[in-house]
Amino acid sequence: MGLALRGHLLAGRQLASASRRVWWPMLVATAVLSRWSRWWLLLALVDKPRAAPTDLAYGWGVWAGMRRSRIWSPIAPRLSAWPGRQR
Repeated sequence: MGLALRGHLLAGRQLASASRRVWWPMLVATAVLSRWSRWWLLLALVDKPRAAPTDLAYGWGVWAGMRRSRIWSPIAPRLSAWPGRQR
């Protein structure tokens, strides 16, 4: 049970980090209408408050570069089969 709990905790922290770094503009836009998005944004910022300014600046640069280059691939998730598995 401890291993599963630790896995869920670490997965949540990784998701919070991604939310802070890259997805924060979408969260801010949806937070205007959605209570769930406001909680998500708050939890992402509270996870590591000292890293938040750096992460937000990084995300700003990613979005500015995407807008300049007119591409979405930096934020698009890559879905694939389990690593190392051959089809």
